[in-house]
Amino acid sequence: MIIIDSRLLLNVVVATFSLFFSFSVFSAEHIDFSPPFDIGSGTVKGVSATDAADLNGDGLADIVVVEGGYHANDRVTFAWFESPDSEGKDWIRHDLTMPDVWRRFTGAVRIADIDDDGDNDIVVAMDHHSQLDPSAYIYWLENPGHNRSTSANWSIHTIIGDLSVEHINDLHIADMDNDGLNDVVVRSLTPNRMMLFFNRISSWQMNQIDTRSFAETGEGFALGDLDRDGRMDISVNGYWFKAPTNPADGIYKQYAIDTGYAEKNANTKEAVGYINDDPYLDVVISPAEGYRKGANHYLAWYEGVADPTKASSWKRHIIASNVNGRHGLALADMDYDGDLDIVSATSWNMWGQSKGITIYYNGGGQGDFSDEQLVSSKNGLYTATVVDLFADGDLDIVGPDFYAFSSKPYIYLSQLSGAQPLDKVSKPKISPGGVVFGGSLEVSISSETQDSSIYYTLDGSVPTESANYYYGSVVINDSHTVKAIAVKSGAVDSDIVQESFIKDSKAPQLLSVVPNSAGDRLTLTFDEALAASAEAKGNFRISDDVTVNSVLLSGTTVVLGTSSMSGAQQDYTLTTSNIEDLYGNVIPYEIDSQFSYSSQAVPSNLLAYWPLDEAGADVADVLGSYGGVLNGGARGDGLFGGALDFSGNDGFVDLTPVVLEGEQLTISMWFKAADFDDAEARLISQAQGDSANDHCYMLSTYNNGGLKLRFRLKADGNTATLLASSGELVSGAWTHVAAVYDGNNMVLYKDGEQVGKMPKTGQIDPCYTEPLNIGRNPTAKRYFSGFIDEVRIYKDALDLSQILKLADPTALPVSDEVDPDTGTDSGSETDPDTGTDSGSETDPDTGTDSGSETDPDTGTDSGSETDPTTGTDSGSETDPDTGTDSGSETDPDTGTDSGSETDPDTGTDSGSETDPDTGTDSGSETDPDTGTDSGSETDPDTGTDSGSETDPGTGTDSGSETDPDTGAGDDQEPEPKVDINNGLLAYWPVDEIVSNVVFDQSGNNQDGELVNGTSGSGISEGALDFAARQGYASFSPLVLEGSSFSVSLWLNAADFTEKEGRLISQAMGVSSDDHDFMLSTYSNRGMKLRARLKTNGETATLVASESLLSIGQWTHVVAVYDGSSLRLYQDGKVVGAMAITGDISSSSGALLNIGRNPVGGRYFSGSIDEIRIYSRALSDEQIQCLHNMACSAHSN
Repeated sequence: MIIIDSRLLLNVVVATFSLFFSFSVFSAEHIDFSPPFDIGSGTVKGVSATDAADLNGDGLADIVVVEGGYHANDRVTFAWFESPDSEGKDWIRHDLTMPDVWRRFTGAVRIADIDDDGDNDIVVAMDHHSQLDPSAYIYWLENPGHNRSTSANWSIHTIIGDLSVEHINDLHIADMDNDGLNDVVVRSLTPNRMMLFFNRISSWQMNQIDTRSFAETGEGFALGDLDRDGRMDISVNGYWFKAPTNPADGIYKQYAIDTGYAEKNANTKEAVGYINDDPYLDVVISPAEGYRKGANHYLAWYEGVADPTKASSWKRHIIASNVNGRHGLALADMDYDGDLDIVSATSWNMWGQSKGITIYYNGGGQGDFSDEQLVSSKNGLYTATVVDLFADGDLDIVGPDFYAFSSKPYIYLSQLSGAQPLDKVSKPKISPGGVVFGGSLEVSISSETQDSSIYYTLDGSVPTESANYYYGSVVINDSHTVKAIAVKSGAVDSDIVQESFIKDSKAPQLLSVVPNSAGDRLTLTFDEALAASAEAKGNFRISDDVTVNSVLLSGTTVVLGTSSMSGAQQDYTLTTSNIEDLYGNVIPYEIDSQFSYSSQAVPSNLLAYWPLDEAGADVADVLGSYGGVLNGGARGDGLFGGALDFSGNDGFVDLTPVVLEGEQLTISMWFKAADFDDAEARLISQAQGDSANDHCYMLSTYNNGGLKLRFRLKADGNTATLLASSGELVSGAWTHVAAVYDGNNMVLYKDGEQVGKMPKTGQIDPCYTEPLNIGRNPTAKRYFSGFIDEVRIYKDALDLSQILKLADPTALPVSDEVDPDTGTDSGSETDPDTGTDSGSETDPDTGTDSGSETDPDTGTDSGSETDPTTGTDSGSETDPDTGTDSGSETDPDTGTDSGSETDPDTGTDSGSETDPDTGTDSGSETDPDTGTDSGSETDPDTGTDSGSETDPGTGTDSGSETDPDTGAGDDQEPEPKVDINNGLLAYWPVDEIVSNVVFDQSGNNQDGELVNGTSGSGISEGALDFAARQGYASFSPLVLEGSSFSVSLWLNAADFTEKEGRLISQAMGVSSDDHDFMLSTYSNRGMKLRARLKTNGETATLVASESLLSIGQWTHVVAVYDGSSLRLYQDGKVVGAMAITGDISSSSGALLNIGRNPVGGRYFSGSIDEIRIYSRALSDEQIQCLHNMACSAHSN
């Protein structure tokens, strides 16, 4: 099988050869093979599984042979055969100790290094086949060491025991979760499922995939990274399962390759490898048996594509038709011509087939398998292993000639003598990766292969040795597609790599200007992200004496806080100037944009509306009548602000029943399914039971030969059910759904398109007492898995134009600015028909609210007029008690007053510096004639000077008088706050690198060496720059002891191409228990922080539960252990915690690196600065001081 077992080079499953090596062409003729040779010399009769790899460390591949006796007249074989040094000599049998619990069907065996000790171990699965109650065991046998492996004392370890499945005929081994350890994947026939066992050295973590959706019984699968995301996916019977971010816990999502394959034959053997010369993995499927659902079918390969989630993109290439019993399958470069050939074997003289072994040669490396060779017309292969026996430089074939009974372990020796693999030049790296840039850009190209030459093109054409020769970095001043190849004499050319660079030389354009309904805010949307300079108030001017009081920039959106606009219909002019994008392109002149404003009301036909944006368990109906409580679910990021996240097991919202009347109804919502594991799942349901007539109304997903929407409604005492006739649902994507009843018909809409319709008449039953739930049926069934957002019920039948507005992902909905008593919107930009925002603040590309009052990452109010936690006004321009504008312009991030003091009666700025309620000076010095701030001096909350002395003409600060952080003036030294020197084990400010020496300034002589990195700009002077993803800094390991520890540093990521990148690590390997401590970035539903720490000899791993990391932004990171818990801080905030205890452990032989794992790999891409390690637990105050760069001894 292919790309599955992690072994020594000799033992790598042969399809992986094409990933690392190519070979010279020796002959276009077919390969001669020796006659089949029985390595058991007649002592073995009955074989159900074999595998081959070096077990005793002599560099020669040995063979393990197992037979449980079920179909072999109870003859049992459990042994490995030691390879002689050349062919023709006897293979030496070594019997293995049998486990205490034995099962008679040994359907699969594999060889791989399970305990990561450098020698190969054995994994075997056994069960009752089909005759008794299901009971399966999976064992791994620990190799006692190369010098003792010939003895029988292989320790037996149970991966899982007494598992209620039968007929495990497929077992593959790979590192499924990228932790450096081999994991075990099996498939059982009954029940039909995949089981993944994740290696934790001393234990195993199990995940499962139900494979009954395409075959009630079936077998066969292969492993490979089909979508190129760095995680192993699974190919099964014409489908593939995409690995989740966390393979051990996550849900594998199913996609199609060939949906018809399993309908013909669900018993397959499969392989994954690079068959043609594109960069996408291909899949080979072979019909393996005629039992059960097993008609004769194709041996075929399916051409991989850039987006394998689209079934229509996979192209089938038929190799052989009307075949069956092809139970032996392997991909390998049999003729050493640099491409993968196919070994295919028929194992039975059944189903119109004859036993035999065939090699299909890959013509030209493009997947033309018309050239075939019959290796044996007498024997087949029940399991096929291709490996170089006797280390003579060619590839041989190993396997039993058929299943069990009297089968024997045969080898077929290739006579392709003298073949020697050639090294393949490593593919070059283009740096930076493809980017949008302004001005000019320096591009560098490198290859890890020494003495290789690089050739490149700038026009996207294929580079050859007649293309541009790479001497040094290339400066580009325009858009280019760079392609490069690396070559070396005596080696195979590298793969071609490419990156696209796009030059942005266009000034930003203003696309829309939208006022809110309160008339005190404008949302401006530009065609690209803007530079920070766009936040200057002087860049914006509004006609009719409307003043700009605040500017909030978020990507492509600018939100202007303004003085009040007239409530009557009126046209205004917005003038913008000096707006600059991220690439230095500036709008060079003033641009006038017209917009209109008039106040609007909430639609009268809206009966209930749940935005689902709150924090906590309470779920509010904006209109105040139908609130509820969240049970078991979680809060997450929605399409508009927050959303509810349901696991599919126990989450739901219990709501006050909605009383319906009349002959019209519309239900509208957004959802994003995590999976569709259940045949149906309720989105919203008001019902007293499970049957159709128990429902007042219901909206759900439903699997009926495809995933569709379903709508139920009771009218005149009878419930009708409408199932969508079109509109296939997909997981992982936001979908809008609307269900409409107009008195004559029930209609379903998906994303604004009609997907179902049926006649229905009558008065809607009011349903006074029936319970109402979101996320499940009220009878505690039919749980939904995924996100639900923006749920609305209307007492009218909306028309298509209104539904299209609701289905617009860029339309900000009515928010909680609606007054539930008056029904008026105090600040939303609501469409009077649908309640949607006619001028969205949502970024249409990301689905987040770019000018929203809620931060889509944190769920907190970033510019909100109400604090979502306390309900108080954090920065409001409106008094929550009076509804008038108090003039406050409190900074929502800091809670300090920016200086405005608008008169609530007149709407003008009185210029007062005194708070009329408290008698304290608010600090504002606004000019009552101009409305501009002459310069705030005092923060009304703290009594300190905020430091602002804004020039009313320019909007710039003429000179701060007081440091807002320290309270010190211009000629006053800040008071020392916190001493952070105590307990320092090491401190690397990395401000100065001399001769690659990284100096320690803790006084503990922990200087280190910078390797392949550079010195760049940091958060404080210099920093370590590892943008090349090859650099690191190496130090002597720290001696750790006691029960407290802290590590602090700053990072600025250049990219998150890799799943994880080590920031700092003291370790002797890559597995968890190899680490003394570690800080890293880690991809887990977004890029987050991860920490490891060893106490009492065991290493704990903590992944941040919130706060995603950003590219191109300095972020402060701290890990703290205080003897009872391990905590992670990001920018001063706790983002993860777990309980651990014990004394900190140091491993003998561990190394300390910054920027990678000390044994290589896991490179971080970006800059790291201000690294500190302590033998004590930092306090929250000390962490804040480090984050704010305001400590007494910031630099030692």
